[in-house]
Amino acid sequence: MKKSVIISLALVLALAVSGFTYALWGGNMFINGSVGTGTYDVWCFWENNNDPGTTVDPGKTMHVGTTETSMQADDNGKLTIGNVTVTNAYPGYTSTGQFCVHNRGSIPVKVMSVNVTNPNAADVLSVTTSPSMVGLVLQPNEYQFIDITNLVGDNAAQAATYNYSVAILTQQAQ
Repeated sequence: MKKSVIISLALVLALAVSGFTYALWGGNMFINGSVGTGTYDVWCFWENNNDPGTTVDPGKTMHVGTTETSMQADDNGKLTIGNVTVTNAYPGYTSTGQFCVHNRGSIPVKVMSVNVTNPNAADVLSVTTSPSMVGLVLQPNEYQFIDITNLVGDNAAQAATYNYSVAILTQQAQ
């Protein structure tokens, strides 16, 4: 009997200790937090055009040709299109516009593509861009210029107007 009392007391004591231990380790924990996201804000604009129509043609002595530029962006701001109109140009006429891509947001953005859409034959109007911006990551408040140069070829029509566009696609950098 004495043995069974000792075993019973040991079991009661073990249960009491385990209950006490469980009470010390049991409970609920609530964690509250907040997440702040960055802003995506890429702004593109024509910075400069060396023949806006009010000056002597670049490298020439007379004012004949004109290059006009305009901008448009899609609703989410990820694609910006620069439109260019070359008017009254002649073979050998060239002009350069400087296009600026500015990251005004708080997160890095990456230039995914720079596409020139030139419906004119290459021997009528050729367009080049420099430097290559594809893959470039712009940190917040950083900007980069790209030169867009058009050259009117020997097969250009007299008193013609030529149009082309340059599209720059950006996205959040990974």
